[in-house]
Amino acid sequence: MLRNAKRKKHSLIQRLITMLSLLIGVLVIVLLATYLYSLRIVQTNTVNLSQNAVSIYVNDMNNSLINMSRTLDELAFNTIKLSDLSSTEETQRYFISVNLLNILNAKINYGTDADAYFIKNTGSSLVLTSFSNRISGISTAQVNDYLRKHNLFSAMPQQNHWAPVAIAGSWYYLKYYCIDGNDIGVLVSTDTLMSYVRQTAGEYGNYVLTDGQGRCLSAVGTQTKKMSLGSEKPGNKEKVAVLTDRNELIVTGTVNQCEARVSNLIPRSNVLQGFTVIQWSLILMVLLCLCLVIGILAFANREILSPVVRLIRAIREVQSGNLDRQVNYSANTREMNLLKKSFNHMMRQIKVLKIRSYEEKISRQKAELKYLQMQIRPHFYLNALTTIHSMTYQNKNEQIRSFIEALSNHLRYTIRDGVTQVTLAEEIRHIEDYIRMQEIRFPDSVLFVADIVPEVKECLIPQFLLLTFVENAFKYAMSLDTTLSLMLQGRKTKKNGRPVLALVLEDNGKGFPEDVIQRINAPIVKQINPDGRQIGLYNVKKTLSLFYGKEGGMVLSNCLPSGAHVEITIPLGKE
Repeated sequence: MLRNAKRKKHSLIQRLITMLSLLIGVLVIVLLATYLYSLRIVQTNTVNLSQNAVSIYVNDMNNSLINMSRTLDELAFNTIKLSDLSSTEETQRYFISVNLLNILNAKINYGTDADAYFIKNTGSSLVLTSFSNRISGISTAQVNDYLRKHNLFSAMPQQNHWAPVAIAGSWYYLKYYCIDGNDIGVLVSTDTLMSYVRQTAGEYGNYVLTDGQGRCLSAVGTQTKKMSLGSEKPGNKEKVAVLTDRNELIVTGTVNQCEARVSNLIPRSNVLQGFTVIQWSLILMVLLCLCLVIGILAFANREILSPVVRLIRAIREVQSGNLDRQVNYSANTREMNLLKKSFNHMMRQIKVLKIRSYEEKISRQKAELKYLQMQIRPHFYLNALTTIHSMTYQNKNEQIRSFIEALSNHLRYTIRDGVTQVTLAEEIRHIEDYIRMQEIRFPDSVLFVADIVPEVKECLIPQFLLLTFVENAFKYAMSLDTTLSLMLQGRKTKKNGRPVLALVLEDNGKGFPEDVIQRINAPIVKQINPDGRQIGLYNVKKTLSLFYGKEGGMVLSNCLPSGAHVEITIPLGKE
């Protein structure tokens, strides 16, 4: 038998080794495939992200150039009358120049992307220029000097077109109109066009702005100096070009407004960076896992598998009904010793709880029997029959029929088999039947008001819970001299953060004696009057305890100036 047991243990270990070997093999294959696939995905995603970024930058530049063109069109054709600059009167030309310069300053300060707006009188050396804050003082002087010395039409005969110009080593895009012998135009630095790229490209972004001839107009990044676009030309449909040495990728987008290109340099070393380290780390990790698995299997067999097998055997015996089963094994691990102690403690607790459950079941049954016995009181039905008998001599047929109907409902409700809980609405209907019988006996002597929130009418409560207090009210508070007032309230509230059903019942009688209030409100009600008084109150409290434990409660008090007050709380969600 020992040989067989050992054989089984070794067989389990072998199976685990086989499964783990297969798992490691599959893991290696999956890791290799994942590594190769990740390389491809990373490269593709990098290019796609770059394309998206370039597209955003291109759209931003196009929008900026469009906005500047619209502003220039507004100045040239709607706002400024350039023919006034040709006035022969010097004073008039001065004031006109001041006015035009103010208009240009207003446009440049309006928030446009332009770096300068200018008006040049071709017949004189007059140049009106408004610069943005981005242009330094030296650059403004260089631009003004360029505009004075150069004939824009000879340099750029094509009007209404953005063209690159080099001014003192810096590149600008210029657009102008020649109207009435005057040039009006807008100027924007290529560095300004690339400002959004510079702000968002990040530490490793390498971007360059080139014109249609491949000249570098502006660059962002540390590696753009070695960028060469090769033979790629504007209008080429391919947006990704791989250099001949295959060390870089170039993503290019065309700025349609000025036929420029925004190109992103992506070194392959950045794409593949870290993958070699990851590869060797994964291989080393697989080898370490293989070694660890062997050691863990040996340890698990000795410290875990063997105790667990013993524990499973004990559980099976417990399932067969042996509640006295205890496990005894020696383990070197704190967790397995704790598991052994917990199992043994749990078995002892189960045994105690099972005994306690039987006791509570018996106690609950006894309480329910006493409760039902209390409800079926022969004198009530004798009084009911006497009332019917007396009404027959008075020919009160309608009252007799109503009384018998209410009595029948009362009796049917009382003797239902197997019912321990009813809805609040059912209990109230039973109370109304009971009160209807009392009203027939004592006309105009009872006032019953039920203020129940609709959402709690279907909540389950113990049967006869509220009727006990109604019967006590008729028994102790009823008087032929005054009208008996009964008020029932039901609402949903919270107790200790949990939803509960709150029931409040009040009458206008003499109230509860102080000793009864103290005894019933005590945490544990131990005594019942030997003559049977307050047995109903005791059974209600006991019933709440059996059904809901500590979550159910009942509190008795007296109203001012007189009357009894009962408040009952029932946890919701329990049946």
